[in-house]
Amino acid sequence: MASHRRLAAWYFQLGQSLEAGIPLLDSLVAPGGPHPRERAVMVGRLRDGAVLADELEAAGAWLPAVDVHLLTAGAAAGRLPAICRRLAAHHENVARLTGRAVLATLYPLAVLHLGAVLMPLKHLVLGAPLEFVRQVLLVLVPLWLATGVVVVALGRYPGLRRRVFGVVPGVAGYQHAHDLTVLATVLEGYVSAGVSLGTAWAAATQATGSPGLIALGARAVAEVEAGRQPGRILALESLLPAEFVQTYRTGEQSGRLDEGLAWLIRRHSEVAERKLTQVSIWYPQLALLLVAAWVGVGVVRLYADYLKEMLKMME
Repeated sequence: MASHRRLAAWYFQLGQSLEAGIPLLDSLVAPGGPHPRERAVMVGRLRDGAVLADELEAAGAWLPAVDVHLLTAGAAAGRLPAICRRLAAHHENVARLTGRAVLATLYPLAVLHLGAVLMPLKHLVLGAPLEFVRQVLLVLVPLWLATGVVVVALGRYPGLRRRVFGVVPGVAGYQHAHDLTVLATVLEGYVSAGVSLGTAWAAATQATGSPGLIALGARAVAEVEAGRQPGRILALESLLPAEFVQTYRTGEQSGRLDEGLAWLIRRHSEVAERKLTQVSIWYPQLALLLVAAWVGVGVVRLYADYLKEMLKMME
């Protein structure tokens, strides 16, 4: 999957091209952007008469699910330039917050590496460099391996990542707020496109990846198929906050559902950003305190052992 910054730049350029009147197929094969080979293949099939919605669904192999759903809805409503601008802003925001979180973790990691070097320093002072190297590697190699395993596992298995993040304080709140943002975003895209509410709820909840919301989507689809408004069952759902339910039902009853969903997008985007900002500040600070305590204990032990050796030599 392409990086968020690359996706943001591509969506911005794609939106500008479409607003300038450049045909969609020519805009899609323009230089830059993610996965040029896959895009070229998709454009080739579109020139041969393939359906855009089908090609966008197949693009889920190299585009995030949310992007696929929004692009599909935007294409159906003739709102692709606006959807591209929204996606550009979304990915730019995610890239900025992710970068902030990564940078915040670098300092504790640097302190941890420094501690790994300082702890066995006495072996180097006492003329045992091989033991010094062995002690350093005993700390750093497991750390590097564990970090690599965690990064690969969470990156390759979204279900595992969701379960892990769902039990981490702070991160769980961000994940839920992000899910609600995705839900409202895809719903608004489909509602604006004039797509049936059943299709909109099925697509929006699938885009979140949340098993609970996907089950809610199935119940909402059943309501629509029975000729009822899905808003009537939302109040019974513990996954949805009261303001989400009330805003949705008000928009549903007033015929201005798209406006209510647009407000929910802004609201939960702000909540998700605030929670991720808190996580990016407090977790690195906590890690730094723990590492600093570990290094401090190690330094005290080092000098204590050094003083013992000096006292033995003086006796």
